[in-house]
Amino acid sequence: MSFSQFKKERLCNISEVITRGVTPSYTEEEGVIVINQKCIRDNRVDLSLGRLTDVKKKKIPDHKYLNRYDILINSTGVGTLGRVAQIKEINQPITVDSHVTIVRPNNIVDPRFLGYNLFMQQSNIERLAEGSTGQTELSRVRLGEIIEVVLPPLNEQKAIVHILSTLDKKVEVNNQINKTLEVMAQGIFKQWFVDFEFPNENGEPYKSSGGEMVASELGMIPKAWEVKSLEESCDEIVRGFTSKYIEKGKIKNLNQKVNKGEFLEKQYFKYLREDIEIPENKYARKYDILLNSLGQGTLGRIHFYVEGEQNIVVDQHITIIRPNNEIAKDSYVYQLLITSAYKGIVDNLITGFTGMLMLNISKVRELKMALPQLDLQENYNIIVKSLYDEKALFLKENEILKNIRDALLSRLMSGETRIMIDN
Repeated sequence: MSFSQFKKERLCNISEVITRGVTPSYTEEEGVIVINQKCIRDNRVDLSLGRLTDVKKKKIPDHKYLNRYDILINSTGVGTLGRVAQIKEINQPITVDSHVTIVRPNNIVDPRFLGYNLFMQQSNIERLAEGSTGQTELSRVRLGEIIEVVLPPLNEQKAIVHILSTLDKKVEVNNQINKTLEVMAQGIFKQWFVDFEFPNENGEPYKSSGGEMVASELGMIPKAWEVKSLEESCDEIVRGFTSKYIEKGKIKNLNQKVNKGEFLEKQYFKYLREDIEIPENKYARKYDILLNSLGQGTLGRIHFYVEGEQNIVVDQHITIIRPNNEIAKDSYVYQLLITSAYKGIVDNLITGFTGMLMLNISKVRELKMALPQLDLQENYNIIVKSLYDEKALFLKENEILKNIRDALLSRLMSGETRIMIDN
């Protein structure tokens, strides 16, 4: 049977449930996890970004508790509407808020096949949005009536899922390795530069071995350390480049939406014309520290640019921090800025009003830091740079794997590529 002869079904006919989530009664105490739009990205659900709802104050209908393989679709808001993710594992009660639609497959379709199919159709789903700019909504009725899915036989659906999920599992393994590498870098930083237990000249922990501490404007610090401003410790601290965007090109624009902190979400790259003059210092350089400096929801995110990809221009809404490695090593400055203490300090520098929040670059330049002697920073730098270079390799591998997955996804779902299955 050819793919064109396969049955095409509307989403409502292969779904047990298509419904919006709940309006939560948020709590900081015990409660049920509520997934919001921020949790949904690249067909993955990040529960760490969820919040808790108090079910004693507001009951959750049974059908709005998530089941394994439910498909979640962001259903309001420009920029997030249409994002799709499928929840693969459930170990506790979970629901979604009213800005997310739950699609629960019925037994006509392999649930994971439908998850991949809807992930492929994100742009189609996005086009179903109704309403004015900033107030767009996705109707669950329109979603069910208009989105169609071509259904090969169940055994072929399962074979397609096996191929795609194998690639996704490898990506997830790499993500977990990268998280471990980041935890290692942060752990060493805390031990050496927060707890002051770096190795002394005898290889013993400095503070607990009686290392001398002295008073400073930042509190007690080891004797050989000094306090400098971020500006005094850097070659430059500048905002990125301003220009109009084009549909596609060779020069990519790294904007605040791309910068997710620990990683770059490259699907949000924009593009610049090749014939415009761009100052050399506006191009991202390996080990730049990139600080989102404008915009609600993204403000304050910090990325350590280990990728080193060429032809990437940093957007005007991001501050580029380039330490002077003869004074402050880039890995040290990055790790310092992502500590909870400095995140709080950076948050306090935010000015403006809702919709126009920003970080004043002059205030960023004035940030004070306690700087260890350079050889100690260099010892730390040698250790963590090897970790970050390894992380960069896994990030690159993931990019290749995702490109392969997305190319296969399109070909397999359209029938352009078929899987021969032995009866």
